Amino acid sequence: MGGIGKTTTTEVLFSQISDEFDVCYFLSNVRENAEKHELLHLRQKLFSKLVGDKHLSIQMLHVLPTIVLDILRRKKVFIVLDDVNDSEQLEALAGYHGWYGSGSRVIVTSRDKEVLVGGVDQIYKVEGLNYCDALQLLSVKAFKQEHPPEEFMKLAERVVNYDKGVPLALKVLGSHLCKRSPKEWEIVLKELKKIPISKIHKILKISYDSLEQTEKAVFLDIACFFKGQDKDRVEDILDGCDLTPSLGIIRLVEKCLVIVVNKKLEMHDLIQEMGQHIARHEHSRLWEFTKICDILAAKKVNKAVEGICLDTSKMGMIRLNSATFSQMPNLRLLKFFRHSNKKDSTPETFILESAKKNHLQHLPSKLSLLHWEEYPYSSLPLCFSMENLVLLNLEDSNVKRLWHGDKCPQKLKYLYLSRSKKLATLPNLSSAANLEQVDLKGCESLLEIPSSIQFLHKLTYLNLDDCINLRSLPSLLHLKNLK
Repeated sequence: MGGIGKTTTTEVLFSQISDEFDVCYFLSNVRENAEKHELLHLRQKLFSKLVGDKHLSIQMLHVLPTIVLDILRRKKVFIVLDDVNDSEQLEALAGYHGWYGSGSRVIVTSRDKEVLVGGVDQIYKVEGLNYCDALQLLSVKAFKQEHPPEEFMKLAERVVNYDKGVPLALKVLGSHLCKRSPKEWEIVLKELKKIPISKIHKILKISYDSLEQTEKAVFLDIACFFKGQDKDRVEDILDGCDLTPSLGIIRLVEKCLVIVVNKKLEMHDLIQEMGQHIARHEHSRLWEFTKICDILAAKKVNKAVEGICLDTSKMGMIRLNSATFSQMPNLRLLKFFRHSNKKDSTPETFILESAKKNHLQHLPSKLSLLHWEEYPYSSLPLCFSMENLVLLNLEDSNVKRLWHGDKCPQKLKYLYLSRSKKLATLPNLSSAANLEQVDLKGCESLLEIPSSIQFLHKLTYLNLDDCINLRSLPSLLHLKNLK
């Protein structure tokens, strides 16, 4: 089952024995990454690492080039494929015995035994922790020591007896019970009696329910939109929503609901599923294609919606009601993106309901994130105040000018307009004092960079690659932070 410790076990094993092999690779979250990217992309990533060739090109899912096989057969390799949920993934990524040199090993983790049957040599079912280890894990999380204090011993034993050795539940429950009184432990145990261990989402939700409202919002945003993304950038975006995210993330880490790995926000997939289930019930955050299309085309008010995230490569055409976003006053996060490897899919088309309108009439003032790849209109709405906007991404857009006049979002930190080939001019940016990154790569119609860029003293990144018609550029000598 999920949360039983499959990934943790393989991570420890990988760290212990990887130096015994010529080349090693740990491919994590195969299920999740296969949904985001084509399986061929994962295959190329894996075998590029194994043969040591960054430019390796693999065109087929089940056959490897002879030159690649020759290299692999001379190597003792160690591969971990974590969270595989489809036999095709196993075949495409693990390959066959004859592909690798003597002594090679491929370890696969999965929640579904049927995926492994017929595809592996041995199957091991990961059992729950034994009683002593379970008690120790709970104690470390709840009391920061290896054994519970005497007055909590019986309460801790009751939690362990209920949990059946599931490490994820023990970590989350222990963190939730940390610094709580025996009476509060009794209340939690009373709740647990109502929930079978198989309903682990409900167990994890006990910890979620104890969060403050802003902490809940940060958690749901990460679960629905920001898992795997840069922690600092997410904090910047959510700071624009007045959620004090740095404190919220610290609290989520303390409660074992979120972890920070290499400066990126991660969470166990079961915890993410629990968060998405809550958001789906609240109708507050939308990421499912059919529901988003229904709302974008509808005329009804959707005040509950705080975030929308849609992969437009999965769709063909939708009709966008010109008043759609005026019905979403609480919308903070809006992201229409396109996976770069989905090149052959049908491009999305947005059609305004009124044929007389060729521009967007409204965007909510609460927007902190506006990420709209292939934005179809020539400018942003006139009435869009942008007072909370932190990140603006209009890559591959039809925009000719961002906005009219001298207004400028003072919270703006990230401005990405790459490959917006019709962009002819930039607005006065002098009031965007917090701007750190500007990407104008491939803006072929851009003639000049405004002199106001000289006042962006926090600017660290500026990309003007392929701005082929650029005629003038102000002095950048005063931008001491520019890298």
